[in-house]
Amino acid sequence: MAKTLLRAVGDRLGPLCLLLDAWYMRGSVIRAALQRGHTVVGQVRRDTALFELPPPRAPGRRGRSRLYGTKLDAEAVAQLPVSQHRISGYGGRMARLRHRVCRPRFLRGVIVQAVWCELQKAGGGWAKQRLLLSTDLTLSAFEIVEAYAKRWTIEPLFAALKLTDGVGAMWQRSRTVLLRWLHLVQIGRALLVLLTAKAEPETLALVRPGGWRKAATLTPGLVKDALARQFRDFEAFRLVPTTRGKSGQFGGTGPPERAAAA
Repeated sequence: MAKTLLRAVGDRLGPLCLLLDAWYMRGSVIRAALQRGHTVVGQVRRDTALFELPPPRAPGRRGRSRLYGTKLDAEAVAQLPVSQHRISGYGGRMARLRHRVCRPRFLRGVIVQAVWCELQKAGGGWAKQRLLLSTDLTLSAFEIVEAYAKRWTIEPLFAALKLTDGVGAMWQRSRTVLLRWLHLVQIGRALLVLLTAKAEPETLALVRPGGWRKAATLTPGLVKDALARQFRDFEAFRLVPTTRGKSGQFGGTGPPERAAAA
């Protein structure tokens, strides 16, 4: 699905810096992005196999050049130079960074800039180390962390999809069912955004902002709550025909007992 989105959207937008969630930092997706002229920044597991670039082959020596050099283990990483920077994308928190140009084994020879990042905790000390990879070798370690911090702008959308819209419970469904459900959910979300953007008087009249909000406040969440109140007693099951192609006539005009609340 990620590669399909790259084909559908990436070619229209031109070369991009693609921020990938840790789940999508897969070799096939990254290589597909590189083939289309994009660069990639994302987080990978801390135990990802990374290797130094090998020394150049001696003149006159036969055979293929080595692809991988010495493996970068925890001890080698700890000996790398450390720099500290304030990261605006993380609220101005201080970050302790180490970086190295290397080759990950899962990318089959692609050269990347690896950054080991530790953010300072509010109460002192450092958070657990995270490993970021960038296929753009011109970016500094600081710029890579700042670029990856931009992912926070889409985290609320992912949280809403998983927790509010029920996508988190769809993992066991087939691909066709999942795509149909996503289309329905995103159509509903787009309608809420459009109603919020237009801010028509009829919509504002339905909204009941809390006492801590300004009277003119309008968000998709408030619009959703307002519509839910208007359609609270709407029985959608009555729109379904009372016959089925396979089972024929079935008794009852209401929902099953356990589904009445839904």
